[in-house]
Amino acid sequence: PNTIRLAGANRYATGAAIVEEVWSGTTVPEVFIATGRNYPDALSAGAVAAAEGVPVVLVDGSRSTVPQATIDLIADLDPAQITIAGGISAVSAGIASQLDAAFTAEVRRLAGANRYETSAAINLDAYPTNAGVIYATGTGFADALAGAAFAGRAQIPVYLVQPGCVPEAAIDAIWSGTTTNLFLLGGTGALSTALESLTGFP
Repeated sequence: PNTIRLAGANRYATGAAIVEEVWSGTTVPEVFIATGRNYPDALSAGAVAAAEGVPVVLVDGSRSTVPQATIDLIADLDPAQITIAGGISAVSAGIASQLDAAFTAEVRRLAGANRYETSAAINLDAYPTNAGVIYATGTGFADALAGAAFAGRAQIPVYLVQPGCVPEAAIDAIWSGTTTNLFLLGGTGALSTALESLTGFP
């Protein structure tokens, strides 16, 4: 088989190369924007993006603007909606303003006070109801990253939770009346046995 390397000079250019490989020459209804400086928001957005078949574009969220190459990448995708994952400490207000000025697409932000609330905001927007829910620790990236493809295929949300504590929104998600399965990703070192007691939901 052919060996193809998708890479760039840094994580942002590598991310762009992946987006171009998959979506070059096509338009998409939505593009997610997430910081590449930390992982939680990109993980939460990535699982939803996988389900919707749309890309996540990584940016240096600490900067006030994105480079022209990022603007060109988004322009080629021609989305109707640009969704920023995370608050202004993750992706700056300057970047949001730049995107709003550069595109006719609706630019919106889904965010909470921390990674767990941001995860909930992204999931609740995408899944008002759901047939299943995935919990993964928000203190590391590996389990949520491994589960993102499963979540996308099953079209169920991945909620980032603390190892022994579940945010209210993540609990509410399994009591929606339609959820039949709760999946815990990782061993008891990642998610404690206390989380296994979240049973008996409709």
